[in-house]
Amino acid sequence: MEPLPETPESKKVDIYRDTWVRFLGYSNEVGEAFRALVPVSLVWASYALATAYVSADAVDKGKKAAVAHGDQPGKTTRVAVAVVDTFVWQALASVAIPGFTINRVCAASLYLLGKTTRWPLPMRKWTTTAIGLSTIPFIIKPIDSLYLWTESLLLVMHLVIECTDNAVTIKWRPKLTWVEKLDLSKARLGSCPPSSFSVDDDALLFSVLLSDCGFRRLVSEDKVTYTNVLTYSFYPELFSITEPVECVHNISSNAAVMKNLKKDLVFNLELMNSDFNGPAPSTTFLVGTKIPIRARVEHQGPNPVWIYLQRCMLANTPDLAQATQLHRLISNGGCLAESKEGNATFLPRREPSEICLYFQAFKFVLGEQVFLYCDMSTWDRQSFNVDKKACQYLKDQNRWELLDDPAQSYICSCCDSSCIHRTTFESGMDTQQVLGPFTMVDFQPSGTDQGIDTNQILGSFTTIASPPRAS
Repeated sequence: MEPLPETPESKKVDIYRDTWVRFLGYSNEVGEAFRALVPVSLVWASYALATAYVSADAVDKGKKAAVAHGDQPGKTTRVAVAVVDTFVWQALASVAIPGFTINRVCAASLYLLGKTTRWPLPMRKWTTTAIGLSTIPFIIKPIDSLYLWTESLLLVMHLVIECTDNAVTIKWRPKLTWVEKLDLSKARLGSCPPSSFSVDDDALLFSVLLSDCGFRRLVSEDKVTYTNVLTYSFYPELFSITEPVECVHNISSNAAVMKNLKKDLVFNLELMNSDFNGPAPSTTFLVGTKIPIRARVEHQGPNPVWIYLQRCMLANTPDLAQATQLHRLISNGGCLAESKEGNATFLPRREPSEICLYFQAFKFVLGEQVFLYCDMSTWDRQSFNVDKKACQYLKDQNRWELLDDPAQSYICSCCDSSCIHRTTFESGMDTQQVLGPFTMVDFQPSGTDQGIDTNQILGSFTTIASPPRAS
């Protein structure tokens, strides 16, 4: 998730909660600890000080509620509730519960010391006070946490989720106190901020595509599920408010097709030799040489299956989630980014179920293991759109071109920005394949050729011809 920006409101210090003043609320616990040594009037004076703190905090929260809600309808009610809510909860959490706890601890300690020791009374009283004072730090944090947890259970939350085929609209009011005013900068749907704010409902509005904001897509045989998380940084030092978001699309009509297709499909991602007629003779490549890659799907059905590479990333670990070095080759649903940012090219297809490409070895974790992760998808027919395409950048013409039909290269126009996915639920399969490890080096190891084909060194990819068709 992106870091939430700080606002003047989020930086403002609450003198009653964030400074030493908050400890005045626990003055009665100190009074209870000294009850055996001081006049009772001083104990009651400590309760008066703690009650004064609670009252001042309640008035402060009422003023903040008045400012937060401005001229909105129901302002008087919100202010009154904020004052009463703060006073009651603070009286319980800061005065009554901890005061009673220390009182009982000290009473029990004095009783047990009288029964089990022969210490003089003054020593027993001082020991009781010491026990009471040492107990205070151990009960403050649990009581504070219990207060915040209980309050969060009682606060009102409003959430409405409306899903369409490729988008979602959400209306959300997090569980806030009466003092809190909704702050758009504190809210996120995945990586996206709110689209707007509903004054009438006092709620956040999100209207986004399911391909944005970091939605996770899970495909099963009869449904497609999109999941994400709403987050609001209510108490950033303790916890954030989170709510799950889920959109489920049933595709039961295609379940049988997908089931049979899944059985028949075998995906392959391979390092090839320069002619694409056999495997690569080595897995070590000099910087500047071409690395041939073939993605292929094998199937038993009578109709051809088209294969596309949605995304390909180089990583330095076999687990993509643990990678510390990443480099994109293909992104945006089939745009060969490396053809613009480096040296790479697709080759004309020999058949629909195969796609071949070269990219030039470069200085990426030199001498270490490299893994290529590719998201691959199949389609039961040739149909080009922003979801299913293979686009490459022609540097000499300063434009993107669609591999399979240059006349429709307008489909690639989104490659320099963001391709909005128009998800449909037709027969097809998605999978991720991992290729590796292989290695890129900046020099040829002495004493051995390591199987490196130095004839593959490239200066440009503009002259690369199509691989020959298999005989």
